[in-house]
Amino acid sequence: MNPNDDKPVMTPAMLGLDIDKNGFVHYQAAPLALARKEKGVLQLLLRDWPAMVAKASFAREVWAGEMSDESLARCVTSLRAALKGIAGIQIRAIYGQGYQLQIVPPALSVPGPVTETIAPPIAYSRLLDAARIAPVHAETLMHARTLIQRRTNSSLERAEALLRTLMTQAPDYAPAKIAFAECLGGQMSCGWGLTPADLDKGLRLLADVAKQSPQAAGLWSQTAHMLDGAWRFSEADRLHARARQTQVDDPSTHYHLGWHMLARGRSDDALHAFRDALALAPFSPALAIMVARAYTFLDQPDMALVYANKVYEEHPDSSQAYVFWLVCEASVNPRAALIDPLLDVKLDALSWSFAPPSVAYGLALCGASDAAAALIARSAGDNPSVRATYTSTQLLLGETEDAQQRVEAAAALGAGFLPIFLHSPGNRRLRDHPRYAAVHAAVFQHAPPPLPAI
Repeated sequence: MNPNDDKPVMTPAMLGLDIDKNGFVHYQAAPLALARKEKGVLQLLLRDWPAMVAKASFAREVWAGEMSDESLARCVTSLRAALKGIAGIQIRAIYGQGYQLQIVPPALSVPGPVTETIAPPIAYSRLLDAARIAPVHAETLMHARTLIQRRTNSSLERAEALLRTLMTQAPDYAPAKIAFAECLGGQMSCGWGLTPADLDKGLRLLADVAKQSPQAAGLWSQTAHMLDGAWRFSEADRLHARARQTQVDDPSTHYHLGWHMLARGRSDDALHAFRDALALAPFSPALAIMVARAYTFLDQPDMALVYANKVYEEHPDSSQAYVFWLVCEASVNPRAALIDPLLDVKLDALSWSFAPPSVAYGLALCGASDAAAALIARSAGDNPSVRATYTSTQLLLGETEDAQQRVEAAAALGAGFLPIFLHSPGNRRLRDHPRYAAVHAAVFQHAPPPLPAI
């Protein structure tokens, strides 16, 4: 008789790894910080343990049908890294078939401190990094980041001024440099007319951080975002992957990935990334709006309106939430009753940066063509980036040639948000213009081949 026969079979749950009733994976009762697909893969491995999970199951239940072997292998590699600190757990590849979660006897496993590879749910690395300095500097940083998230011209100007002063006062404070790059990224996204040379200033700051503090929270995600703004998508790809492996607890990691996916025309992946960001920062109206925007890119305006309603109910004092809700209402149910509320929106430096073109678009949808045209005319003296934000309204009004010219001017400038705008539903009519192909080729010349699903 084998003396080991009476020993209880070791299970993942006995090692502290289990799934709760809501589908969240926990280790020792604390939720694991995993990317969406990593979490899905681990759920299947735990659910079917000790059996193997076939590739077809991963494709069907985690990738919704479109999965390459490469994308699954990349996801499993990231998951292995995240679980490396849990002694006794391994993921075994069954060649050509799938993967299996294995329990390894303690004598054969190499234990390691869990905190090295699994982000504790109470240790938010972004806040920890920010706090490693005098309180006045940490408070300045946090206030500046709050201003950046408001996405108004006034708030972005104030954030830039605060961060420039902070970098002078604390030149070795890495979070300030990362936040300054974040501010540049916000200005780029809001149509400030930044050029690739302007974004290079942020990239140089981030390169300094990478030399001194390569583990700094937000570093790789922010660098990837700046590269996206400069249309350097191949370089950005690699850094987004690195950010997802090392900073999965940071909402910006997922927000920037979602932005990247929208720019690449991968709207479904963008939606998932924005949802992940919102799950980590549930009180952010900006992130909720990005979830809604992703639905519009997927031609699901009804779902966009559901999120727009929710974000406006939760943030009734947010002009950004209010304007976005009005435009979503106009997209789903355009009607004359919305014209006066749209006309009453205050448009100044304290307004959401995209309020003027959004109001113009909503007015055009509701049939107030003259009012929409008046807002377009007001933008004539703005920089090429701002002028390009009105193209979807111009297309509704039949001004296709002027819209094309505005896009061409923004492309010549190197407007960072242009990749997203070219993929937006409101600008699809531009694709029929005879000169559109040249603009598209210029913007996406550094894009790699189509991405596998993530």
